[in-house]
Amino acid sequence: MKATFYSIFLTICFCISAQEDFLVTLENDTLYGKVSILDDDYLEGARVKSDDGEKEEFRAYQVLTLFIDGNLHDPVIYDSKRVFGQRIVKGDPLSFYRIRTDGSYYYNQPILVKKSGEHFFVPNLTFKKQIVEFLRDCESVTDKIDNNELAKNDLEEIVNLYNSQCSSSNSKKPKPINKTKKPESSKLSDLASLIRDIQEKKKNGESSPSYMLKALEEYKSQDLGTLIEAFLEDQ
Repeated sequence: MKATFYSIFLTICFCISAQEDFLVTLENDTLYGKVSILDDDYLEGARVKSDDGEKEEFRAYQVLTLFIDGNLHDPVIYDSKRVFGQRIVKGDPLSFYRIRTDGSYYYNQPILVKKSGEHFFVPNLTFKKQIVEFLRDCESVTDKIDNNELAKNDLEEIVNLYNSQCSSSNSKKPKPINKTKKPESSKLSDLASLIRDIQEKKKNGESSPSYMLKALEEYKSQDLGTLIEAFLEDQ
């Protein structure tokens, strides 16, 4: 009996460790194969190479999530950039990622991202002062940071506490905060990038993939005046 349980346990562990890379599109289509991230300073992409050698490429705005080498990666928006961040905690309204910066190969820059679009680069210095300001609408968490009960090494716990104690569903009277329009304003940049990609393919005599045309079709229902207004306000 013990031997049977142990063999099942080993099988499960092997399946998890040997799980194949995959990419999930915004349309919830899942593509399996070798997934790699295509570097770009402002808008990263991803390539999926299937077992038969076929390749498909996507921009970050066309991707819901990636699974590479045992880690999940989600698109992260900051400073008009959209890159893939290695997921540590995905929560509502606060998520915790690690991203690559300055051309680094490693995901060594911690970043916290609110659902509103606000983001916080975790600094090496003045951590306490800056994170207390960023999480100012959650006194129960900032008090623990001020009292040295939580520190920089407790980021995961800080994010989980914030989501459990200060989300909109749990917080009765949150302190007013300055909400940004980053998610709305970023749509205009995404549209411009999508049009550039389609024009580049046409210039090279290539056909635009169906997912690109489908993404462009979705913008027909958008109010471009509102997008432009949000973009200008964000400058």
